[in-house]
Order: sequence, then structure tokens, then C-alpha cells
Amino acid sequence: MPFVIGQKFALIAIAFLLALCVTLFALWRMSEAQHDAFVAEVAAAAEKAKVRNEAQQREYNRSLERTANDWAKVLDSVRADYARRMRYAGSRPMPANPAAPGVVDGATEDALPDPARLAADCAEVTVQLLYHQDAARQIQEIQREYRSE
Repeated sequence: MPFVIGQKFALIAIAFLLALCVTLFALWRMSEAQHDAFVAEVAAAAEKAKVRNEAQQREYNRSLERTANDWAKVLDSVRADYARRMRYAGSRPMPANPAAPGVVDGATEDALPDPARLAADCAEVTVQLLYHQDAARQIQEIQREYRSE
């Protein structure tokens, strides 16, 4: 005997399926709206991060350019200062020590570079080191500033 569905049961099943379809359609539209809102939020966050990154990069570049320019200026003055000091020092020669050996352990007294050149190189390296330390400090401050935001 075939299964017979009553008319009342069929109407209830159709109403239930219709209500289910309407509910699923509403949920789908709501989730689509949530997805669109999420996409807009992610796009806004990406744009904000891009602007922040560009600002941070500009700060880095400004800091490095300022350091390089300042270092070049100071380096010129250091070179001029050491040239002046060496000229002054060269005008008063050290008294000779007749007991000083000319050769120590096989190295002649000319094994070291010219003292004026050595002093100038030391001054330049010192200035370079100070400016590199300053540049590193400035970059760390920029990083701290952007991390705290």
C-alpha cells in the first residue's frame, strides 16, 4: 500500500519549507552584509597601515639624509681642524732621543703611517661612528613612536 500524505500534512510541510527558505535567504543576506562590512573594514585598515608605513619611511629617509648631511659638514671641519693641529705640531719637533733604536723586532721606524694621516683617519672614523650611533638612535626613536600608535 502506498504511503499517502494527508492534505493537512502537505500544507504544513509546504509552509515549513517556505519559512525555512525565507529564513535562509534572510541569513544569507545578513551574512553578505557582514562580509561586505568586513571587507570595507579590512580595506580601511590596509589603507591606514599603508599611510602609516609611508609616513614612517619618510621619517627614516629624513633622518638618514639629515645624518648624512650633518656628517659631511662635520667631517670637513674635522679634516681642517686636524690639518691645522698637525701644522702646529709640526712647527715644534720632538727632541730626538739618541738612544732610541732604529729597528725593533725587524720593523723599521717607518712601519707606522704618517702620524698626521693616522690622526686624521682616527678623527674621521670617530666622527663617522658618532653619526652612525646618532642615526641608529633616531631610527630606534622613530620605531618606538610608530609602535606606540
